[in-house]
Amino acid sequence: MSHKVTIKVSPDIVEAEVKTADPEQVAYVSKYLTRSNCPTHVKVHVTAEVHRVLSLMVAANAQTGATIGGYLTAIVIDHFAKNADLMKRIFEDSREELFL
Repeated sequence: MSHKVTIKVSPDIVEAEVKTADPEQVAYVSKYLTRSNCPTHVKVHVTAEVHRVLSLMVAANAQTGATIGGYLTAIVIDHFAKNADLMKRIFEDSREELFL
């Protein structure tokens, strides 16, 4: 998706406009909304609103082969990468000693 094509049709004329795609949008779609192979599947419960937004984003990028599961997985992996150190500290702080 390096260009955005808009075609306007009227009874008298057909116009086509080609614009260079926003690089930030291209990077986002490439990172989050492309086909991913998930060898295993598990059920995840999300709110209806989250599901609606995920569904709309995937539908808007159907040409990339995006799926809701792939999109959600990419978002969560990105979150893990950005917050790994903090998540490790929280996990370590939450564990009780097994033997006193």
